[in-house]
Amino acid sequence: MARHAPIFHNIAQAAGIKLRANVARPWLTCNGHLKPEIGEQLPADVVKALDRIIVALGGDAEALAAKTRGSMTADFLLEPDGVVVEYDEIQHFTTARGTTLALYPAGAPLGFDLAAYAQTVKHWRARGDRGFAHKQAPEFPGVAGRQRQRAYFDALRDLAAPHFDDGPLIRIAAPGNDYAAAVATLQTAARIGWLASPRPSPAGRSRRGMRPMR
Repeated sequence: MARHAPIFHNIAQAAGIKLRANVARPWLTCNGHLKPEIGEQLPADVVKALDRIIVALGGDAEALAAKTRGSMTADFLLEPDGVVVEYDEIQHFTTARGTTLALYPAGAPLGFDLAAYAQTVKHWRARGDRGFAHKQAPEFPGVAGRQRQRAYFDALRDLAAPHFDDGPLIRIAAPGNDYAAAVATLQTAARIGWLASPRPSPAGRSRRGMRPMR
C-alpha cells in the first residue's frame, strides 16, 4: 500500500466506513492470470484481454508465469460486503495504465466509471510517467518496467475480482490525494449499487460449480 492510503483509511473509518487494510486474496498472485487455477476460472474474454494487455505492455508471459517470488495484497476489503477497494495514488496514472484500460472487454463489471478514470489517467500521466521510471521488472523488460508491471496487475485486479469476490472492485482515483473526495467516491459507489452487483459467472460455468481457491 502506498504512503497516503493509511490516511484515507483513517478518514474513511471516521466516516463510518469499515475497511480492512492489506488483505491477501487467493486469486491475487505474482503470476497473475497465468497461474492455471486462476486463468481456468476466468471467462474467456477476460483471459483474452489480459493476454492482449501483456503483449501491449511489452511483457514476457513466460517470465510472468514462471515467477516464484513476490506477494501481493489488495489495498482494502470493505466490510462486511467483501468487496476490494483500491486507493490509487499518482504512480498508478501512467501511459501504461491508459493502454490497459483501452483493452478491457466490453461490459466488464467494474466498480468505477471506466471512461472517467481513463480521462483522469490522461490528465495525470505526464507526472505519473516520471515516477518509478527507472525501476525495472524482469517480466516487463526494458524502460519503465515497474510502471508496466503495475498497470498489468491493476488490470488483473479490475477484471478478476468480480469473478472471485462478492462484487466488482471499487477503484478510488486519488492522484492528488484529496482524501475527502476519495471517501465521497467510496460512499457514492455504495449508494448507486455497485456493491450490490452479483458476481458474474465464467462462461459455461455456474458460480456454484467454481472450484474453491486455495
